[in-house]
This record gives sequence, structure tokens and C-alpha cells, in this order.
Amino acid sequence: LLPFLLVWLSWPPPSSASIDYEVFFKAAANQYGFDWRLLAAQARQESGGNISAKSNQDARGLMQILPSTAREISKELGQPSYNLYNAWDSIRFGTYYDAKQRAYTRQWSKTYPDRAWYRDNLRLMLCAYNAGPHRIKQYGDCPPFKETQNYWRKIFTYWGQYRGVYG
Repeated sequence: LLPFLLVWLSWPPPSSASIDYEVFFKAAANQYGFDWRLLAAQARQESGGNISAKSNQDARGLMQILPSTAREISKELGQPSYNLYNAWDSIRFGTYYDAKQRAYTRQWSKTYPDRAWYRDNLRLMLCAYNAGPHRIKQYGDCPPFKETQNYWRKIFTYWGQYRGVYG
């Protein structure tokens, strides 16, 4: 009964592709103060765990980072050489950008008791990652775009699945 329940609770099954890089997610999460399973969930939403993914907007790699954003991050990190199709570079740059958006969007997080505030800040961080930080400033919240609303909701769903499956 327990194995059936675990499968049912985690349906659809977590993409193993994004978990294949668990050691990188854990290292980046530790460096920037995130739950590694949240980062894996984000990679699943961004690229389906495909390191070779390239979007119509030219975003690349697991974390789907635009080349212009990568150039900015590389300067800020002092890492002039990088490859967005390299798992570590993609995860590190994506997590750094998450941390930057988490700090930026704090001012718009709703005032909730403890953990609810933390989750709202992560929601806004993900919205900024998807729609751009200027959209959070424009709306004072996550923009009402269907893509962005679905984006953070799917990541939270995947995150919950990963927490259930990977403890």
C-alpha cells in the first residue's frame, strides 16, 4: 500500500532528468540558501531537465538563461568563461539569478506569519525569473500573465513532488 500511495502522491512522476544533476543542485542550493529540490523543480519546468534545451527566445540550458543575462551574471560572479549547456554553469547561474530575484522581490512579499512569507517570496522570485523583475515592480506582485502564473504553480507542484519522493 505504501509504494502505491507514494506513486499516487507524486503523479506525474518526477522527471529523472532534472534529478540527474542532484550534486550540482545541492551545491548551488547550499551556496545560495535554497532547497535543492526547488531548483530541480525549476529546471524541470524550464527545460524538462534537458541540458541542450534552447527556447524560441534564445534561453539556453537546464535553467534556460538568456545570453544577455548570462553575460551580466558572469561579470557579477567574476567568471568570464562559461557554457550555458554545461550543467554546473547553468545551475550556478540560474541559482545566482534566483538569489538576486529573491532579494529584489522581498519588498513586495505579503506580510504573512513565518513560512507563508517565505513561500510568497519564493513565488515572487519565480515570477521575476520568468517575467522579469521589472514586471514585479510594475504590478507590485506577480504579473497576471497566464504563462507566469502557471510557471510558479507548476514549480511549486514539482517541488512538492520532489520533497515527497526525495525526502
